Amino acid sequence: MTTKLIQRTLYRFRKNRARRSKKNLGFILAPTPTVPLDPEFGHSHLTDSGFTLISYATRDGFYDRQLERLKGSCEEHGITCDTNTIPNCSALNAQLYKPTYIKFKLLTLQKTVFWLDCDAILAAPFILPKEPWDLATVRNSKDPDDNPVLSLCLAFRPTLGALRFLEAWEHLCAAQWLGHIGDHERLSTVRRLHISPEKSFTEIDISRQITGCIRRDVGKSKEGLV
Repeated sequence: MTTKLIQRTLYRFRKNRARRSKKNLGFILAPTPTVPLDPEFGHSHLTDSGFTLISYATRDGFYDRQLERLKGSCEEHGITCDTNTIPNCSALNAQLYKPTYIKFKLLTLQKTVFWLDCDAILAAPFILPKEPWDLATVRNSKDPDDNPVLSLCLAFRPTLGALRFLEAWEHLCAAQWLGHIGDHERLSTVRRLHISPEKSFTEIDISRQITGCIRRDVGKSKEGLV
């Protein structure tokens, strides 16, 4: 057996043993934070390339272990991280909680945050651009027509533009009538709605900055560097 085949076999075995709930437990929403964005905290103050990496995982015996692995990779590369676990729930519920969690961290930390899915790890340190922006995305080379950017990793600055985007994404993720549509497709819809006819936020592409720095879907057949 090759090393990769062994890793994938272990991945499937551990995932099968996880206590993942199959029930739709309703949408988990964080309480609305009472901390507003500082009106004096404008683009002129956002010249620091530093950030805090954020992520969460369900407490199911599988994804919470992957979160620990992600935290270990952050420590290894000197990247500040702030992570949490959430109650065990269905995969769809876990996905659709993402914009609520990011908004909560953005408001409470009051600093630039970089979201990374818990089943990824850092392979190398990186920095974010210093020019003004609200949202930073990475190109999706596998499905550019339907989902032009990845939902695996996203960065937000503590600006009103970022907050507007997150709240629109959050509202769409809370729309249960959309059925089994994940966070990625809803993210793409929000981008299309906000980009045309006029953007309400400033978006930049950070594909070049993070090339080779993130290993995604560790243990899966589609594992690879972003």
